[in-house]
Amino acid sequence: MKHTRLLAALTALSMLPCSACGLVKEQRKGATLEVDLSKSYALEEVTMQGSKLDPLTVVDEGIIMTRYSRKDGYKCYLRRNDTGEFLELGDWHPWQPIGIGRGDNGSYILIQMDSVGREGGHDVIDYKTRTVEVFDQNLKLSESFAMPDEVPVSSSFVQDGDGNWAVISSDDEGYYGYYLLDPNFHLKGEIKSGINPDAFVCGASGTLYGKYTNDAGYATIQRLNADTMQMEEIGELKAVGIRDIMNGNGDYELYYSVENGIYGMRADGTSELVVDYWNSDLPDDVWRCFALRDGSFIVNYIESLSNNSCYYRLKKRTEEELASIQCISLAGVALDKRLVQDVTKYNQSQSAYRIVMKDYGKEMLEDMDNLSPEIQQEIKDAANEWRDPYINYTPAIEQFKSDLLSGTVPDIVCMDDLPSRSLSNKGLFADFAPMLAADERFDESLYYMNFLDGLKTGDRLERIGFSFHLETVLGKTDLVGEQQGRNVDEYIEMLENRPEGTAIFGYAWDNRDTYLDLFALKAQNAFINEQDMSCSFNSPTFVKILELAKSVPPYDEADSEWTQVITEDELQNYALGYSEGKILLARQDYIKPIQYHEAHYGDFRREDVTLVGYPETGTGNGGMYYMKYTISLTAQSNMQEPVWDFIMDQLSKPKQSKMCMDSWNWEANSFPVMREPLENAILAATRGANRDLGNMNEQEAETFLQYFENVRMYDNSDINISYIILEEAQKYFNGDCTSQQAADAIQSRCSLYLSELA
Repeated sequence: MKHTRLLAALTALSMLPCSACGLVKEQRKGATLEVDLSKSYALEEVTMQGSKLDPLTVVDEGIIMTRYSRKDGYKCYLRRNDTGEFLELGDWHPWQPIGIGRGDNGSYILIQMDSVGREGGHDVIDYKTRTVEVFDQNLKLSESFAMPDEVPVSSSFVQDGDGNWAVISSDDEGYYGYYLLDPNFHLKGEIKSGINPDAFVCGASGTLYGKYTNDAGYATIQRLNADTMQMEEIGELKAVGIRDIMNGNGDYELYYSVENGIYGMRADGTSELVVDYWNSDLPDDVWRCFALRDGSFIVNYIESLSNNSCYYRLKKRTEEELASIQCISLAGVALDKRLVQDVTKYNQSQSAYRIVMKDYGKEMLEDMDNLSPEIQQEIKDAANEWRDPYINYTPAIEQFKSDLLSGTVPDIVCMDDLPSRSLSNKGLFADFAPMLAADERFDESLYYMNFLDGLKTGDRLERIGFSFHLETVLGKTDLVGEQQGRNVDEYIEMLENRPEGTAIFGYAWDNRDTYLDLFALKAQNAFINEQDMSCSFNSPTFVKILELAKSVPPYDEADSEWTQVITEDELQNYALGYSEGKILLARQDYIKPIQYHEAHYGDFRREDVTLVGYPETGTGNGGMYYMKYTISLTAQSNMQEPVWDFIMDQLSKPKQSKMCMDSWNWEANSFPVMREPLENAILAATRGANRDLGNMNEQEAETFLQYFENVRMYDNSDINISYIILEEAQKYFNGDCTSQQAADAIQSRCSLYLSELA
């Protein structure tokens, strides 16, 4: 939920995407921040006659892959690095090989699982019946024999540099055995362990390594000592969220991939970034990786918007290729995944220009040793969060500010959560409004202009976004009435007049964080006069907000109490709380139209509901929206034309039509700012989008569609003011001052801050 993310971010001053970028200084006098493209690789899709193949293992000549056919099963191919051609290796087989290696005289060895019968029209396997197939250098079958029954049951066989085979097998008690077999599959040794590795691969030296993930989300690498049959730990990798580990080559003993790239690890456990996905035209949807002997990589990219799986070969760009790249620079802290996807897709379609990205937050995480122990621990803790991880990016933000003040600026700034009010006053950004008015490709009648106009600072559109999430609050009409767009006082009056015994949000959601977020942080603009930059945080209304927040426990305490006392019956009653009037309001964060139907038919059991919304600070209906991301063009940039082409590309109908998809991936869903695609998405929700609750009916679709017309509030709380509110309010919650004294302190500090901006 957005409000949870915002509170976590404010408390740690985190998630402030900023900017900086620009490449070759001598090419222009605009943006000045340089982006390192030394880790940039060229992209080439790996296909064979239109088919997608699944890589299995790396050999000196290239990579062995399998092709799947629903009719025939699996067939292996050798894709040669030098020619790119695919050579057949064996016949069709019902299963993928569970092991591939090399034998004497350059032969190829495939370990196949065999069927032991058929049941229900399908082949049955027991993992014990396995056949070893040997192919000569010309890829012709030369020998085939059954693997000895005493070889442990395993679904994966990995070969070391001496031709030995390693397998992992578990017993009935959950203990894992590491078995080392000689080239003829005779047992050489065994290790018992209570931990199952995530991966088992062969290093460049021929040594076998296992990867484990510890409780902090860090990967630990252990080396198999074949002489002593011991697993030896060689160090903890410094990157969080290791996705895959792969074989090494002459430069590195091993490679491992994280969200944003590939690291090379040496035999002593030290490592460094080798491949930067973003500036290699790939977003971070990369999972399986294979390091080829020629220094290139095969990666499996799964596009979140379509769930389409592709394999690409990444080949390091030459100095000549790098010198010919004309760059548009973009930078921020913790860049949004959707922005990265949009940029990389745009780059794949361009030849004249490229957008190169710099993420100060990513670079901070790559330099963990220079962070304070407290921030290092926060990062480790974040890796275990069941919700979105929130990391204290303060060092990265400070580095950005330092670069910006010293004149190091990008072409494009990612603006999410930045104190835009203060940056705008510095004249840093260009105005998009006249560009939209002058561009014949843009017809404002085709767009929800309220979502674009809401981004304006005064009459200037200094930031722009392309898709959004909608936040609102639902209430049963019998309890809350039909009014939308209530001001803060009207909202509090609605809460105070609720029936006795009716909770506001119910159970753990009736907590201090929720109340502060709803009435103080998101509604802060109700207490700020933009004309003279004055404020009224010492008003009786704001004092009442602080007192209301103190009347309920903090989130952690409320959540703990709820989870300790909740029973199955109470949980069922909680689900009925909205329709039976036991719970007044339900906060909603919509990324798909069907979610309104799910709340109406599910939580409220088809009772009449009102989209009450948030405390209104203007003339809207209480709806609040936030863009998936927003960007600005720095006034110093002389790359205005190509930047504008990127913006118009994102506003085009083909790109807007890909928003609001009914995807399992949260990152793939958001509402487009173009009318037709959004209307089509809502109509699609009336044709069967929820298997449990049925279709969205026409009345719901009309209500939801009409609601978009009058949304006016952009979730653009000033991060500095929010931090002041949280800090001073906590003193009141701790008993160090009265509610009025806390409000006076907030007033004093915010007045000073706003006067400095004015």
